[in-house]
Amino acid sequence: MSLSRRIYSMFMNAAAAHAGWDYETSMSILRDKKKIIILGLMLLPALMVTLAFAADLPGTLGARRLTALNSIQTGSS
Repeated sequence: MSLSRRIYSMFMNAAAAHAGWDYETSMSILRDKKKIIILGLMLLPALMVTLAFAADLPGTLGARRLTALNSIQTGSS
């Protein structure tokens, strides 16, 4: 077996071992309610920041200008 073939085989075995470890770790997290709650609590700050930026998004995209143009076209103030 050539050197390059042996290196390829080692990398494939390492990748398969890592994928198995990753799967087992993920499943152990998903099976445990305490770990799910901790994961949810860790996601809360990211969701809060996302919602804070999303609340300002219409103003950033020019919604005020669009409503002003819409009121001029319809004749309302």
